[in-house]
Amino acid sequence: MRGFTLIEIFIVIFIIVFLAGIILFFVISLSNYRTFFLFTMGSEKEIDVMLANIAREIRTMNYSSNGAYPIEYASTNSIIFYSDIDNDGLTERIRYYLENNILKRGIIKPSGTPLSYNQANEKIWNMVYNVEDFKITYYDESLNILSPPLENYKIKIIKVEVKTRPVFNKPSIQSYIVVSPRNLKTK
Repeated sequence: MRGFTLIEIFIVIFIIVFLAGIILFFVISLSNYRTFFLFTMGSEKEIDVMLANIAREIRTMNYSSNGAYPIEYASTNSIIFYSDIDNDGLTERIRYYLENNILKRGIIKPSGTPLSYNQANEKIWNMVYNVEDFKITYYDESLNILSPPLENYKIKIIKVEVKTRPVFNKPSIQSYIVVSPRNLKTK
């Protein structure tokens, strides 16, 4: 007699199901690692770009186009200041703040005669997603930490810290930059 016995068929089915399970496990694992890798690299890139932007903008902060002091508002989780970011001779109003776990950047170009900053014209960009903490620390010329309420004219050095939320039980990404505005003269 020729053919397969029932036991031989079950063994073949068991081997096929076992191999399919192993292949499925590897496909799911690779997909999870790919997602984690892309998310982590994306977050690191977002933070790097944001910190490079804010460092350049803070270094070159200046009096506004209508004569206001370079730092309009300073708190531990947001900052508003003036800087000519596009080198057109007009000083833009720049705001960094955290909203719904997204670090945002708002820019207002001055307009009108006399020049003014209409908040309705603010353009907002999402800079970093999935942010757990955004902290700004201000120092005076003696490197003493300034505490709220802040007197803007005493600020000489600014430290910006960003921390993302953990993903897939992996550690969060944390980065910071310390910047000294060039145009805030010391005594």
